[in-house]
Amino acid sequence: MNLSGRYHKYYLLLVFIGLFLNAAAYNTVNYNAKNGIASNGVRKIFIDHIHRVWLGTDNGVSCITGNGIKNYLYSNGLDYSKIWEIEQCPDSSLWFGSFGNGLYEYRNNKFYNYQLPRSRANNSIRKLKSFGKYLFIGTEAGLNIFDYQKREFVPFKNLSERDSFQILDFFEYKSKLYFQSFFYGTFEINPEQKTFRNIRFKQFENKWNYSAYQHNGTLFLSRTRFNESDHHNLLFWKADRYLSGAKPDSIAINTVIWEFANTSDKEMFAACWGVRDNSGGLYKLRGKNMQRMNEAMGINSNQLLDVEYDKLLNKLYVASIDKGLYVIDLNEIVVKLPFEEKSDILDMKMSAGRMFVLKNDTLQLYRERRLIKSVTMTDVTKFMNRYKPVRTFDDAVLNAEKRFRDLSISADYLVINSNFAEIRLDYDLNILDYIFSGSDGRLCFLSKNDVLVFRDYGNSEFCGDFGKGKHFVFKHWIKGKTNPRDVSGHCRLNDTTYLLASENQRMYLYIQNDTLYKRFEKLGNVHLPTHNDRLGENSFVSVDQSNVLYKGVYAKDSLLMTKLIDLRQFGVIESYFVRAGNGLIIVATNKGGFVLDRDNVYLIDHTYGLPSDLIVRTATVLNDKIYAATTAGIYLVDVKKLRNLKLNWKLSALTVSTDSISRNFSKAGKINFGQKPAEIVVRWEINNHPYPENLQYSYRIGSDNSWSAVATPGSIKISNPQYGITDLYLRVTDDTTGNKTIVHLLSFDIPKPFYLQIWFYIVLAIVFSGIGFYFTYRIRVRKLKEKTAKAQMEASELQLRLDTLQLLLKPHFIFNALSSVQNLILKNETDKTLEYTGYFAKFLRGIMQNSGERLVPLKEEIDNTLRYIELEKLRFNENVEIVLDVDQQLNINEVFIIPFLFQPFVENIFKHAFTKEIANPRINFSIALTEDSIIYSISDNGKGLNGQTYHDVISKSTSKGLKITLAQLAKYFPDKHALTVSENNKGGVSWVVTVQC
Repeated sequence: MNLSGRYHKYYLLLVFIGLFLNAAAYNTVNYNAKNGIASNGVRKIFIDHIHRVWLGTDNGVSCITGNGIKNYLYSNGLDYSKIWEIEQCPDSSLWFGSFGNGLYEYRNNKFYNYQLPRSRANNSIRKLKSFGKYLFIGTEAGLNIFDYQKREFVPFKNLSERDSFQILDFFEYKSKLYFQSFFYGTFEINPEQKTFRNIRFKQFENKWNYSAYQHNGTLFLSRTRFNESDHHNLLFWKADRYLSGAKPDSIAINTVIWEFANTSDKEMFAACWGVRDNSGGLYKLRGKNMQRMNEAMGINSNQLLDVEYDKLLNKLYVASIDKGLYVIDLNEIVVKLPFEEKSDILDMKMSAGRMFVLKNDTLQLYRERRLIKSVTMTDVTKFMNRYKPVRTFDDAVLNAEKRFRDLSISADYLVINSNFAEIRLDYDLNILDYIFSGSDGRLCFLSKNDVLVFRDYGNSEFCGDFGKGKHFVFKHWIKGKTNPRDVSGHCRLNDTTYLLASENQRMYLYIQNDTLYKRFEKLGNVHLPTHNDRLGENSFVSVDQSNVLYKGVYAKDSLLMTKLIDLRQFGVIESYFVRAGNGLIIVATNKGGFVLDRDNVYLIDHTYGLPSDLIVRTATVLNDKIYAATTAGIYLVDVKKLRNLKLNWKLSALTVSTDSISRNFSKAGKINFGQKPAEIVVRWEINNHPYPENLQYSYRIGSDNSWSAVATPGSIKISNPQYGITDLYLRVTDDTTGNKTIVHLLSFDIPKPFYLQIWFYIVLAIVFSGIGFYFTYRIRVRKLKEKTAKAQMEASELQLRLDTLQLLLKPHFIFNALSSVQNLILKNETDKTLEYTGYFAKFLRGIMQNSGERLVPLKEEIDNTLRYIELEKLRFNENVEIVLDVDQQLNINEVFIIPFLFQPFVENIFKHAFTKEIANPRINFSIALTEDSIIYSISDNGKGLNGQTYHDVISKSTSKGLKITLAQLAKYFPDKHALTVSENNKGGVSWVVTVQC
């Protein structure tokens, strides 16, 4: 396990957004054309009423909000791109002065142009000033007045006929407005009379005048002389003395001041540029001296034209015409201390007004940030060579490359831990003694002279009498089977030492018992601790493997572990060390350093000015300040300033847009839609948080739905919104503190269309009830008709069967058959009588069996037909030849056909076909199977049709049986049968019935 104190492997990787940042004491960010703004040439900075930062540049306008940067160029209505001045009127309208194309108004996300009257130079605007109900416009050619409510210019007497009548600045004093001209001095404006008068001129002869600034009754004027040897270019008076004509005091500054700004600390800054030379930069007024601040504030441009102070966020904005915009955080929460610039700091400890800084081969002592004394590896080697130890380790340890690792401190002395020995020193860095502890030892002070040595992946070992000898040697080592293994940390509470160690991936507490340690208890479900530190007399803090921070309190032989914070909610996947002191807890992680201050949590990262890719060795707490030793030096975190920092926020702007509307809200409200939009776009701004890049957003519709991540910062798109009143909520998470705030953004009232209204449903119910009643009635009528039709069909079918039965059992046929039997009896033809009687009986039985069936097997139909033929042959005393040809592929037991299909055709043959002239009458039966049909063919060699057609035969036939057969075929094989009648080539008729399979 890694032991507490082994911090040279711990890396604090801080994500840096790529903006300019140097090693100055201030956190400075540079915005330029590479990272978002419209141009590197920034002329004007303006903070509007809702705290948006507007930049007038040489290539349009940029706006910085909490959601990022937006640029306004040609496509937004800016026909001329050089914007040198910005102003906002009391009605919140925004005005932009271009250098060459007049005045622009920003409205509804577009710019509208107003050309100034008179000369072309009049459209080159230098300054804008809102005063009363007018907007005063200072140009290259004089003064113009614009009524911003009526959006029209006000006629008045101008002085544009004078040469070089440029207006470079305005200032107010005692409710009066003044302007400063480039060559003609100062003028007082009378807005009501539309006039102005010169009040100071002679004192500015042979001088060019630039900016004017009035603050707390003192007036500052910036100028230059024709005589370049006079460098007293900043003049100042009490404003009353200036207006009365008194002579000024002056401050030497060898450049031109273009703008002034005062901070909340009553410091005045000046943006300077020499125009004709490379002089300039950011200056701060100290007494009667101007101090250049470029290096201290991280500004690498000398061509500065504007400076603005943001009182709400305590930030300074500086505009350059070659390097873009500089934003300087004046909160100074994180400051680099001016120690020696080296990157090999390993550890740091503080005690009794001393600071001990350990590097790879040097231990340094500082007092009040001054280096007092150093002990080097060479000094340690000389001491060891002079005083040989009683017990040593093997040569591999002694001959290894020697390096320091970390520093331990007790109430009386220091111990340098190295890869070969532990070196004890007093507070004045005098070496006292040393021991060879091996390459993996760590020390825990049990008392003044007792230490415990931890071993990586091994047992701990106790060493007594630490430092009692003149030069420290091992007196004795005491080992025990119960000594803890894999110690991750230790705490000394009162007179008892507690060790946190692992076993089976659980955390256990070990308590000192004489010179041995006894395992005390398993700490519930707390995961294996990785870093620990003492918090109080009976408590400690610990970060476990799952990156949860716990507080442990020992009382009455028990240890209570309480979860303080789950660092995973901040995206932490790895922690490096934990420190505690003065009520503060510091945890170094891959996301940055977390500071727990009472009930507050602060994330210290690049936001406050830490460089990227730091290696943080250790940290310590003194009063309300945290000192962090890193590879880039020592940094100071002022927790008191963190507490005073305003991290609250509120909505700065709120806009709701659809295809047809766009509405702005000053706060959460309700919007009524006339009809349901396809998409609603809600945009908001939060511009009053000092570090808006640390805010994360999510939203939900209604109070019961889950939170959805916002894809585009500052914008929510709702597709196909629901009808009715819908509430939209915004959740803002501050990554700096972990605080979550839920805001009710808006309520949407989308009226339901008529087809979703209750009255429409009532009407619809009535209509559908009527339709339902109508269709129910129709269905009942249809069912009644179907029932009637079915009954009629059944009756028709019954009648058809009855007709068939009557046809077959007609009295004439039965009488003739019985007469034939009688004749046979009279002729004493017993055999024929019996044969005929058998045929007749079987024929009658077949009629009785099949008359009730719709379809019968083909075999039965063939048998009945043959019996009928035999009866007819005997009755007519005819010798008729019967030829039967059935397709072998047909299974006549499985093919079904209507009963008595062939009987009408056979009857017709016997009745009409055969005459006495037909010597050898013959009937041919043929049943053939085709691909999709069965063909039934009955033909004879009789007298034929005698010129009749099929139509004549069918229509003129008086055979009732033929009509019944046609009806049965139509009923049982609709659209699947065909009947043809044709005359054979050699005489006779062929009846062919085709039935589809």
